[in-house]
Amino acid sequence: MASLRAGSFGVLTLSGVLLLGCGDDTSRPGLDTDTDGVGTTSVELTGSTTVAGSSSTGDPSTATDPSTSSTTEPADGSTSTGASVDQPPTITLTVAGQARPETLAGADLVPLEADASDDVAIDRVEFYRDGELLSTDEEAPYAAEVLLTSLDNASIEFHAVAYDDADQSTDSETVSLEVNVIGANIVHVATDLLAAGGLAYAPGGGVQLGEDGSVYVATSTLDETENAFGLRAARVSPDLSTLDWEVRVPAVATPDGDEILVTGEPLLIEAADRLLIAGTSITSVGGAFEATVVSVALDGSSATVPYSELGDDENSFNIPGLVAGPDNDIILHGPGDTLSRISAGLPVWQVPTVAWNVSDLGATHMSSDAGGDILLDALTCTGDPCTWTVHKIAAADGAEAWQTSLPVEVDLSDFHVGASVTAPNGDVVLGYGQSAAAGGDIQLVRWDADGNPLGTLTVDSGDAALTVSDIEFDAQGQLVLFGSRVEDDGADANLLRVSPEGTVLWSRSFGFGTERDLSLAFTLDTRGRVVVAGLADPQVGFVVFAASLWLATVDL
Repeated sequence: MASLRAGSFGVLTLSGVLLLGCGDDTSRPGLDTDTDGVGTTSVELTGSTTVAGSSSTGDPSTATDPSTSSTTEPADGSTSTGASVDQPPTITLTVAGQARPETLAGADLVPLEADASDDVAIDRVEFYRDGELLSTDEEAPYAAEVLLTSLDNASIEFHAVAYDDADQSTDSETVSLEVNVIGANIVHVATDLLAAGGLAYAPGGGVQLGEDGSVYVATSTLDETENAFGLRAARVSPDLSTLDWEVRVPAVATPDGDEILVTGEPLLIEAADRLLIAGTSITSVGGAFEATVVSVALDGSSATVPYSELGDDENSFNIPGLVAGPDNDIILHGPGDTLSRISAGLPVWQVPTVAWNVSDLGATHMSSDAGGDILLDALTCTGDPCTWTVHKIAAADGAEAWQTSLPVEVDLSDFHVGASVTAPNGDVVLGYGQSAAAGGDIQLVRWDADGNPLGTLTVDSGDAALTVSDIEFDAQGQLVLFGSRVEDDGADANLLRVSPEGTVLWSRSFGFGTERDLSLAFTLDTRGRVVVAGLADPQVGFVVFAASLWLATVDL
């Protein structure tokens, strides 16, 4: 039932408006200057006029004989006929490298560039969008950037203002840009990228972006017998056309023959030149479970197994999560209820948090914000309905700021069911998909930064049931949710963009399998695009699955 829908683009006509600006010489109040166009400057004062070579006060009896007037001779022997006048600056603006840019049909970070000059010195250049100040640049080359997505579809007018050191200013000509971006339009795609496999109720893996736009992906995988777990990691070119390298860590990678089951999203730490992948190490002898972090070099040259390993407990098979901590440290959840901050492979602190393992069913999920706080979700389904618990934890010392729980009706057969994230203003938002029996809608539950409830918004799923595998706020403050759209005859991956008020800006389903596609995870780039990872035609057994992993880049 997988479908791929395309949109249409509209092309609008561009128009420019010429604005001519001039500046006053504010360093000499009350002084008006005028250039006669032939190199002579006149200066007008109240009641008198001074012209080079003569002087007049309005009384003929006091007129000076030009033949007796004197000139000032500088030391170099040249003749000066009066002081030069400080001129206002000049400025020209281009948008996307053009004075009359073409319609923007794809989300992008659009450059604004100003060519400003002055006879003395430029102090600053201000850039404006529809009359509102965007940014100020005080050093040449004078430039700014503006992120434009489907949220900005309209005709936008840009202009810039140059100021010189005397605070004289000149406005550039207005440059108009038509924006016509289709939300969730597919830009790049790579199918059949990696063979994925793992636990059916907690498929691990995801994507990260490097500074150069390269895409790093990791997932759990099964061996040829489909009885043992390992992991695969790969780097793909920014346009998804080239597989740069692939690293496979087989089930017998560790000295004692441990299996490695990827259960979380990969973490990219470019400062350390490593891709870190969290999972569970299952010892072949004794059946003990350990929370394991595998480190893969960003050039694919090596894999360190394990980078870090904690715990040795037959009864604590959980789903470890991994997020970035302060100072390039990492935060690892697991084994059992242990939360650890790890530096150079060793714990900095360890604290008990939520006790969760596979016997509780459900899953766990972690995320971190720019301030270093951690959100740890735990879904337990030993009762009816299930219970979702959100913990907010400080990365500095592991202290819990608050926790809250709520009953939820979800369907665990849909792989992923939800996750929480920190909003730009510090609020916490939990997004999860209801079971089909409960209506199949997405619920957005919100708390303030202190854990006080702010209410719940419902996103209507129509005739299908929607799930949530990953959630993030984009650079424009909108909520992006990636999940699956599940119907009786199959499923597709589904991407939504929702306003903070709960308004659906757009929703799109797509997939690359023949019957069924499920979502895995996504990451946001700096150009207004989303790179999503999904699973095509997953074959699900009792507790494990096997599928083909795909990637797609789509416009916001």
